[in-house]
Amino acid sequence: MASLLLRHAGTRTGVHRLPHHPPSLLRHRHPLSNAHLTTPSRQLHVRSVSILSGIGKLAGRTAGRGALGLGVGAGALTWAEWKVDGFKQNAVSTLSDINDRLGTAYDVASTSISSAFRSATEQGAETYDSISETASTLFAETAVGVEQRLSRLRERFREAFERDGTEEEPSEDTEAPPRKKGKKPQRDPAPAAAIAAAAAAALPIVVDAEEPSNDSNEDLMLLTRKLIEIRSILLSIGEEAGLTLPSIVVVGSQSSGKSSVLEAIVGREFLPKGDNMVTRRPIELTLIHTPATSSNPRPTTFAEFPSLGPGHITDFSLVQSTLVDLNLSVPASECVSDSPIQLRIHSPHVPDLSLVDLPGYVQVASMDQPEELKDKIAALCDKYIRSPNIILAVCAADVDLANSPALRAAKKVDPLGMRTIGVVTKMDLIEPAQGAAVLTNGRYPLALGYVGVVCRAAKHASSSRSLLRRNNPSDEEGALIGPIRAQEEAFFGGNGEAFSREGVMVGTDTLKKRLMHVLEESMASSLHSISNAVALELEEASYQFKVQYNDRAISAESYVAETLDQLKAKINALGKGFAKKDVRRLLKSFLDEQVLDLLASQYWVDSRTPELGSLANDRSISPDDLDVYWQRKLDALSSSLTKSGIGRASTQLVVDAIRARLATLAAEEPLLYHPDATERINATADAILRERFALTSDQVENSVKPFKYEVEVDRAEWEVGRLQSVDLLQRELGMCEAALGKIRDAVGGRKLRGAMEYVGEMDEKERRRRERRREGRAAGAEDWQADELDDTADPTRPAFNPALLAKAREAMFLSSRSSILRLRLLALKSRRCKAGPEQKAFCPEAFLNIVADKLSSTAVQFINIELLVEFFYQFPRDLDIRLSHNLEREEIVRFARENPVIAKHLALQERKEKLELVAEKLDSLVKLQRDKQQQQHGGRNRQDARRGLFGMF
Repeated sequence: MASLLLRHAGTRTGVHRLPHHPPSLLRHRHPLSNAHLTTPSRQLHVRSVSILSGIGKLAGRTAGRGALGLGVGAGALTWAEWKVDGFKQNAVSTLSDINDRLGTAYDVASTSISSAFRSATEQGAETYDSISETASTLFAETAVGVEQRLSRLRERFREAFERDGTEEEPSEDTEAPPRKKGKKPQRDPAPAAAIAAAAAAALPIVVDAEEPSNDSNEDLMLLTRKLIEIRSILLSIGEEAGLTLPSIVVVGSQSSGKSSVLEAIVGREFLPKGDNMVTRRPIELTLIHTPATSSNPRPTTFAEFPSLGPGHITDFSLVQSTLVDLNLSVPASECVSDSPIQLRIHSPHVPDLSLVDLPGYVQVASMDQPEELKDKIAALCDKYIRSPNIILAVCAADVDLANSPALRAAKKVDPLGMRTIGVVTKMDLIEPAQGAAVLTNGRYPLALGYVGVVCRAAKHASSSRSLLRRNNPSDEEGALIGPIRAQEEAFFGGNGEAFSREGVMVGTDTLKKRLMHVLEESMASSLHSISNAVALELEEASYQFKVQYNDRAISAESYVAETLDQLKAKINALGKGFAKKDVRRLLKSFLDEQVLDLLASQYWVDSRTPELGSLANDRSISPDDLDVYWQRKLDALSSSLTKSGIGRASTQLVVDAIRARLATLAAEEPLLYHPDATERINATADAILRERFALTSDQVENSVKPFKYEVEVDRAEWEVGRLQSVDLLQRELGMCEAALGKIRDAVGGRKLRGAMEYVGEMDEKERRRRERRREGRAAGAEDWQADELDDTADPTRPAFNPALLAKAREAMFLSSRSSILRLRLLALKSRRCKAGPEQKAFCPEAFLNIVADKLSSTAVQFINIELLVEFFYQFPRDLDIRLSHNLEREEIVRFARENPVIAKHLALQERKEKLELVAEKLDSLVKLQRDKQQQQHGGRNRQDARRGLFGMF
């Protein structure tokens, strides 16, 4: 019964039998005349149409017929499902009959539907859209109830057509529509609408309408971009050795056009060129695609050198000169270096690729090149072409591939050619047929094949390129993409017969796509291995961070802040060390030294000084009876002390003390490892001290002016000054005796005494000689010279070492000074000196000590106010500005890494954080791939689960 109903439904549409063809092999084109409409046999193509979108639009074109066909189809489906068990054996034959009837239905239905479609098109797009939308909505509401029942029929229906189509070939009289090279055939929507309408009227069949999309390509692009980002992160923590991601390594001889290929891919001239060998270091080139966005519809092409700091370079001539300088930094004696140059180019015209440009192979070293150049280049290339890197072997078309050093090197590490792409340049230098034969991958097969390019003209490259630029004003200044594409289209398009064979790949655009696809596949295959390696490294880094630092995170900013806090605490302690009593003690010690110098120059070398001690012991002599000589000598010494520039000297003394204390801070934590910061600190301190120095010294000098004329002393001050003088002289006496003891121990007591006696005799003889000379000159006698000569030639004269005589003279001086100091100590301890300040002429040491004490007490007041208070108030605040507020991020990080302990902590912490970031990115990529695979498997499973009338067989 169901069979009769189906046949009846097919008869209503006027269907007659056609040979069986699967949907994928059916073709059609819009009828051009009545002769086409009456063709008895036609090869058809039924496009997958969704019940909600495709049939809805078709129903709008066949309004009445679609609704009637849906009702008939729904009834037929209900009856067929009820009686399905009785028709299992006849299902295949029924399917074939339906296919034949659908083919015949095309001739009747397409005529009316195409005319209706053309009429609707002429009325305008708005009328068409409104009718289609209304009919689609109505039809969808009617069909949604039976969609679940029809879903199982879908896959079996398609499989049945495919099975039938594989058994029969298309008929010879089937007319195939003309096709343009490289494009899909254009389908006329009217016949497709007729076929879909007839199918809907004949059977309730639901066909998937999922259009092919670029989701897989977008996923691969996302994968490549993310993995390039991951590579950059791994390189920043020094993991390029253990965690390796594949790159495309470009190798070739120096004349193979390797640089032209890279510049054609980028679309810019940026690689170094020259007669001599200018590429001496590997160039790790990362191309980053920057798509247009709503905020930036025209992204700028720019380059950057990560090792040289941030900076976008839009002038590629500057990029070229920078690469030349970086390459020429390798001395000619070293030939090449394995230290890479990292270069990133961001552009909307480049794909996401990771390339490595290596120095070109040389066959024979020139006279100005070292002999080991060839071996060093080969060793460098062998290092980079190892797995998992992809080898881009560049060969010139006018050179036999058997002589290509790039292919020879690739063959050693990749014998099967599974990761080697051949690029044949200069294709316009050979015959097209010969070039096509090379690209067919026959003589020297590579699994990834060969790609032929022209890139630039073989002769007059610079002039032709300039001409191309002038002829393409729409291109960016210096862009090569348009000229190279036009050049390759002119050559390969003009020789289409030779280069249109199957398997022949030509053109820079094809090379880009090929490189993208190969790199994406290679990176996708490395995804799980790199994810596992990162997980192991992360586990090790986390363990080390836990053991060494107990998971305590720090930052460069926190270290700078902590260092400043420690420095401020030390400066605060330094300020407390410059309290008034400390500064007064410092100034008093300085003035005591000046007092001792004055006493030594005026009193202790005076031959009458012992007489002063004798007078002091004579009680019958009063201060008024003392010789005026001693009073004037004391006044002169007091005036010399007060007029010796106390203001400048005392201020300079304090400033030097501050600088000395700051120098000790530089040798301690936290400034021990920060020489630049120490220089800034010293510069800050010097600026403040210079600003306050002149004002402070003037204030001190003005404050001590009264002491230049009169110094008032009371008994208490006198007694303190006398005792301090005793202590001072005792310390000086102790120093003299200690120095004399060292000389005696070094020379020996007996030898020193003999030398001292000899020096004394010689001094006495010299004194007498001077006396005789003076007397002889006065008397006019000349016999004194003979006496002098006879004395010099005395054979009994002992011979002493000059160094011993110098030590003897020093010992005599110290002995004499010690004797004077003992006499003065006895005088200071006598009753006369204890009597009071009226006896200052007998005790000059006590009086000068009191003057020094008054000068230091007065000077410290102004030094504290004008210098110290201002310095220790302003200094910490200026340090904040110079060491933290005005520092860039790079300076802060560099400051923190100067400390080796902090640098190690930050390095391990950064390594852990970046590995966590990489692991997170890899997990997301792995999850994305897993979800995609599950969707693909799930889609197949759902398709298998959709069973309808024919799915049960």
